[in-house]
Amino acid sequence: MPNWPRRPFGNERDGSVNPAEATAVREAAERIIRGSSLAEVCRAWDAAGLLTATLAHWTPATLGDMLRSPRVAGLMPDGATVGQWSPVLPVGTWHAMCAALTARNPAKGHGAPGRLAWLLSGIATCQPCGASVAIRWVGGLAAGRPYYTCRNGHVSIPAREADAHIRAGIVEAHTRRRALLTDAAPTVDTAPMIEAVRRLDAKIAETRAAYLADAIELADMTAVTAKLRGDRDAAQSTLDSAEIATARSRSAEALAAEWDSLDLAQRRAVLTGLNLRITIARGFGWTVAERISVTDADATDAGEDAPDA
Repeated sequence: MPNWPRRPFGNERDGSVNPAEATAVREAAERIIRGSSLAEVCRAWDAAGLLTATLAHWTPATLGDMLRSPRVAGLMPDGATVGQWSPVLPVGTWHAMCAALTARNPAKGHGAPGRLAWLLSGIATCQPCGASVAIRWVGGLAAGRPYYTCRNGHVSIPAREADAHIRAGIVEAHTRRRALLTDAAPTVDTAPMIEAVRRLDAKIAETRAAYLADAIELADMTAVTAKLRGDRDAAQSTLDSAEIATARSRSAEALAAEWDSLDLAQRRAVLTGLNLRITIARGFGWTVAERISVTDADATDAGEDAPDA
């Protein structure tokens, strides 16, 4: 049974599906895939008297946050682990809907596996409680700012500023790990792996385009997209492993110099592969740099280089 502080829209507290709300979500997903905006769906729900789980009127911001949440597809916040509740949408439909929303507003992104739109989502943790952080938008859809927040409310930090600080943190932590820098690693040609990922991305886009052109049915698009995303995740995993091996052989200075040329997935792979522990501390009045700690996870597990309490 899920441990929700309050009932989410589309589900009951015990994790079962709320039939009326789930039907509305499925219809909204199909409308969005076909080109409708969040504002249009809000107006339709308003006309139908459909309110949020807390009995408030829907806005494009609250509707977008709800629909982008992996919870709607029965997934945990990492977008990959299956949760202990019934999905409101099939995973393939959720991916297609999120892709449609992202195409109209790329800054938002969504939490799909291999598609996380922010560097530290699911990687950095809250120093007080150890929970992983996720993105929360503050200020609405048009002028909002993304923050990394702990689900227990302990920490909240501007995401863009945090991401910008990470390169310096990597250099410092990687420099301390001299033993890692002396490990020889074979040179890996990642060009074919990158091309494989790009080809699968193109096929996913073509499948969605075929659905929008009424060339295939929603069920067919969902099935094909799910298969392609599985293949893409496998290809991305192979590429990530190669990038990790390459990162381990770099000096800290070389890694910092190449950081800007890496895409988001490669940067996340480096953070994971180098086994860095990234924590975000409380600190009213502290700078972003003062609140983020980047350390060697192996060392901190052994009691060394532990971040300040």
